Amino acid sequence: MTARTLLLTGCDGFIGRHVARAARESGWRVVGVTRSLQPVAEVDERVLVDLNAAGAEEALVSAMEGATAIVHAAARVQLFGRAAPVIAENLKVTGKVIRAAERAGRPRLVFLSSASVLFERREQRGLMDSNTLPTGNSAASSMVGGLSLTTTIASATHSANVLNTGTSS
Repeated sequence: MTARTLLLTGCDGFIGRHVARAARESGWRVVGVTRSLQPVAEVDERVLVDLNAAGAEEALVSAMEGATAIVHAAARVQLFGRAAPVIAENLKVTGKVIRAAERAGRPRLVFLSSASVLFERREQRGLMDSNTLPTGNSAASSMVGGLSLTTTIASATHSANVLNTGTSS
């Protein structure tokens, strides 16, 4: 029996390291894509790639060879400042992952994120752009997980299903 291989972006982040652990406990071989030089997650193979750098898409195509599944959990998290640049950067990186998956012949990927990319956890004070962000965690999660991601995926040649676990406000 051939081992199932999971390519996981953001493997050293909060979501990524938990996905890596669960996958390994379920018998998956995990290839972690990270920019971190200080490993947190236990993975079978580590690929150092800054997803914002030139050449990242090429590196991802190469890393995706042999992957049975792809989970994209990498994201820039910023506690204060303007939301628009953070959202734009995360969408740009997600677009690279989608294009790399298409080029590598991997028609399916799972995108995982949380409202924490927009909000500081203790006081729920987050990034602000006047009149551009809905208020509250579930509204922000809905926007990021739904509208923005759908816009990015709509340019891909594959169909997309966006699942949002939050409730609408």
